[in-house]
Amino acid sequence: MPRKMPSDTKSYNLDFLRASAVLFVFFGHLLQTLHIESMAGVITIYDMAQTGVLIFFVHTSLVLMLSLDRQHCLGRSLFSSFYVRRIFRIYPLAIVIVAIMIIGHVPPFPTQTYVPPSWTTTISNVALIQNLTRAPSLYAPLWSLPYEVQMYIVLPFLFVFFQKHWQGQWAAPALWALTALAIAVLAVLRLKGISLLYYFPCFLGGLVAYRLWFRGKRQLSFWGWPLVIAGCVLLRSAVGTFIGSRTVLPAGWIACLLLGWSVPLFREVQIRWLQTAASTVAKYSYGIYLSHALVLWLSFVVLKKAPFALQIGVWLVGSGALPVLLYHCIEDPMIKAGVKVTRSMTRASMPAEKGCVSELTQPAEM
Repeated sequence: MPRKMPSDTKSYNLDFLRASAVLFVFFGHLLQTLHIESMAGVITIYDMAQTGVLIFFVHTSLVLMLSLDRQHCLGRSLFSSFYVRRIFRIYPLAIVIVAIMIIGHVPPFPTQTYVPPSWTTTISNVALIQNLTRAPSLYAPLWSLPYEVQMYIVLPFLFVFFQKHWQGQWAAPALWALTALAIAVLAVLRLKGISLLYYFPCFLGGLVAYRLWFRGKRQLSFWGWPLVIAGCVLLRSAVGTFIGSRTVLPAGWIACLLLGWSVPLFREVQIRWLQTAASTVAKYSYGIYLSHALVLWLSFVVLKKAPFALQIGVWLVGSGALPVLLYHCIEDPMIKAGVKVTRSMTRASMPAEKGCVSELTQPAEM
């Protein structure tokens, strides 16, 4: 496969994509907490916030495929190191958040009320299998993580398959089309358990981006990139509003496909402050995603009788300080611990797999 951009090149455009995703969620949930439910009286804030999560799915699958590409191996070490690093990346902070919700009697979302969870619900949330056990999420942002974790299981297999058997330019779009069609048919037939696959085409949008990553000519101005991202959000949000709720899910699939297809088209942003801002938000994005609703609850529910200026101040300080604290106290140490474990596993692997190399950390992974 001809390559025009090495997989280990820093991409500020990908940082911008991830930062955009978390900010759509962040401000969408802020507006909902303040009981603002729609824009222009038409497009719901809920749809806007959830589309931000779908952008996460595209970004995550792309950067993880690039991460697998950097390991330069297809043996067992690829699978074991990938799974171990993802466990160390995702679970520690999620478990801490679940513990905070239970100990602090924090509701799933600021506009809801706290209900003591059962042991089944607690275990499901700790293991991130709520969608399998049909248990409620103790914390609203946790709803997306089970789909992420289950996609992690599949990604290395897709990587090996594309590397060994299906390297054509249209392989990933063809897989997306076949998957979307199959899920749509199964949904019409109302088969049980089909909901587990509902977001699979969104992740495949990232695979489309990966297959085009090394082929893209990147001739378009960067400023078209924010417009594409905003357009995908509007597409997914507006379709459900004007056509019907049943079209929201397919509209999300199409938006993710268009987003993945657009990734290699735009030149990298060259504005220094925008590079810094995007990289900073992307770096702390997992902490922002998992802590922002907690900060909203503290600011606008616990302190609801305090002056509004104080509520805003607590929200601003908490929204900035808590993700930084969580990153440096939990995320970063656990990422490095996962790297140490995978390196020891690689050294102990078979000689044929000793060439496998894993990066210290992949910026902006979720």
